[in-house]
Parts: sequence; C-alpha cells; structure tokens
Amino acid sequence: MPDPKSTPAPVIEPVPLSPSLTTQGQQPWAALDAAQTGPPLPWAQSAGPVYTYEMKVAQGRVKGMVSDYRSGVVALTPEGVYLQGQAVLPQKTRLWIVLPLILLGVIIAAVVSSVLENYARNPKQDTLSWDQVQDIVLEPAKGRVCLVYRESVQPKTVFSLAFRPGSHYENFELAARYFAPKKVREGKIGPATSPWVYVVLVGVIVMIFALLYFVSENGGR
Repeated sequence: MPDPKSTPAPVIEPVPLSPSLTTQGQQPWAALDAAQTGPPLPWAQSAGPVYTYEMKVAQGRVKGMVSDYRSGVVALTPEGVYLQGQAVLPQKTRLWIVLPLILLGVIIAAVVSSVLENYARNPKQDTLSWDQVQDIVLEPAKGRVCLVYRESVQPKTVFSLAFRPGSHYENFELAARYFAPKKVREGKIGPATSPWVYVVLVGVIVMIFALLYFVSENGGR
C-alpha cells in the first residue's frame, strides 16, 4: 500500500479569496497570517497544499447545534480545516436581546388592551326574553347584581353582566323578584377573570423563562 505522504496532492483549482484577504505577491494564507493580530495561525505556513473555497451556507444539520457561520471561506490544509467569515451573534446574546423585546411587547399589549377596555366603546342594544335569562344573582353586601343570559345571535354562549343599580338596588330586587321570582337568588359574584387564568399565565411565563435560561446556559455560546 503506498505511503499517503509520498502520494502527490490532487490537482485542484483553488477558489481565490476576496481581494481583502490577498495581497500582490503573497499566498492567500500569508495575507491572512499578516492580518492576524494575535498568534499566527497553526497552519498559516502549511507544509503542504492549501485549498480555499467560498462558503455559501445552506440550511441543514447532521447533529449537534447549527453553526453560527453564515458566509465566508473554508480552507482545507494538511493540518486541518480553517474557517473565516461572518457569523450571527451568539445565541446567548440573541436571547438577551429578544427577551426584553418580548416583555416590552407584552407591556404594550397590556396598555393597548386597557385603553380599549376603558375608552373604546361600541353602541349596542339587546332585548332579552325571560327565557334567555338564566339567573339574576344578588349580592346585597356589595350592592351588586349579575345578570346571566344568552343573546339571540349567540344562543350557545352564556354572558354574565355584573353591575350596580346605584341607589335603586332594593327597587331592582323587588322588580326582579316580581317578574322572575324563580330566577332570582342571592350569591357571591366572582371576579371577571378566573384565578386559574392567572395561575396558568404565571406558569407559562415561568416555563418560558426556564426554557430561555436552559438554552442560554446549555446551548448558547
């Protein structure tokens, strides 16, 4: 079997480096070596042939993480492979840039939602039959009433309208008991948003932060 070291290198036309990486009268890697601000590259003065190629990064992966390189050159030398080019920001840096933007987006969405809830109004009116009214819940301690009903346009959806009739609470109660005595009852009127919604939201936020931290610590560079 012939000795690999005695076998002549294949005749391959190298792809020239960009003008910024070459100088007249020098080999490409000599120019790269001259541009180095630190220690010289381990194969800057290669003992054998050096073949350089333009790197056009394509989407793909065999295993591990996707490389940060997006463009540049790749060189094959007897000592190994040399990469030089443009790379995306490290994943950890990108995470800490994106995270504040996500939080800012949530804050903006909350502010816009509050503005729409408190200042944007749309004229509306409904006429309900007593068959569409399910319950009239009274909360005397707080002077509140909750009307539970269905609309004609959305018969499968139940709505709760909690309100205060002002100084006419007792009068409202008497009228309700007069027209629909079987639908009136006393009870506790809960908050508009179920506490479980807040629990789920907090859980989702915690999971997102935990995922970001895990990726930052284990996958970011």
